[in-house]
Amino acid sequence: SIILLIIIFISYQFLKDIHRISEEKKYSENLLDNTYKYLGITNRKIDILKDFITIMADKNVDSRSIIESLIKISNKIILNGEETGLIDDNFQYLKSTLAYTKIECAFIFDSNCKDFDDSFLIILLAQIHSLAIIQKLIPYTELKKTNVKW
Repeated sequence: SIILLIIIFISYQFLKDIHRISEEKKYSENLLDNTYKYLGITNRKIDILKDFITIMADKNVDSRSIIESLIKISNKIILNGEETGLIDDNFQYLKSTLAYTKIECAFIFDSNCKDFDDSFLIILLAQIHSLAIIQKLIPYTELKKTNVKW
């Protein structure tokens, strides 16, 4: 009877250890899976930045054809629209959320483009918009001074 109790105790400890190892394995697999997803997202963001910088620096890019294709876009749609939207089913846009500027900025791209992180692109657009303001390419509205004392 004591041997039976010892066997039951050892079996219980063994099953408990197996369950703990199984839980640790699930946790590690989830952690690894999340890490791979994060790396994939990060690599995609790096690719977007690299493509953007490469295109902006390329002297052979025919800016006239790009401008001509964008001339068909109504600025009123972007100005009156939401932060993101569709234009004539041909283009998508993301508007800058930067406040106190006299000029709106937006990314406009093909409506077939589905693989993008809009939150990242909005941050990138705000940085470009800010850079244009700092370089005095875009005027901004001065904030009104108030009598509030901090």
